[in-house]
Amino acid sequence: MNPLYRQKILISALAILTLSFTACARKPAPPPPPFSVLRVTTPLTHARQKALAATLQSRGVQMIQQGSRLQLILPVNRFFLPQTTTVKEKHIETLRLIALYLHNYKRTHIVHYPIKVYAFSGTVHSRRYRDYESNQYAQVIGSFLWNHGFSPAQLSVVGFGAKHPIASYRTPEGNAFNRRVMIQVN
Repeated sequence: MNPLYRQKILISALAILTLSFTACARKPAPPPPPFSVLRVTTPLTHARQKALAATLQSRGVQMIQQGSRLQLILPVNRFFLPQTTTVKEKHIETLRLIALYLHNYKRTHIVHYPIKVYAFSGTVHSRRYRDYESNQYAQVIGSFLWNHGFSPAQLSVVGFGAKHPIASYRTPEGNAFNRRVMIQVN
């Protein structure tokens, strides 16, 4: 065999091997950024939306989806400081993630109706105070969503006081369970 021809084959083989190793040595794509650095209007892939839902659930948000209806339930005892309508500092980021989730939910489900923010109180205080307190809980969450990209036309905010219990008011646990804020999209 011609030595020049042999040298060309050897150079070609080395070039192919080099390209193969270079292709295999490429670094994988970097992981997606953490949710904390995303803007609330950032579109998410379906997988990231599911991961965000899991993150919200791990932070105490109960999520119920029935068809196109989505309910996010926030226990008042977990999200608000005791005896106040002030959100706990550690849950400000959770509320921002809820806004991110809702923006993406509305985008992927083509929702054109308002997001309803309902709040419910326990039976510890007078009826008048319960109505006031639940309205304040709803206003706080509604204002947060408004400050994170939802227009007032997209939001409906209502406090129901002690109406519509989901547990018995006879025990402290039931009373605490009834004190909740529900964000509903349907």
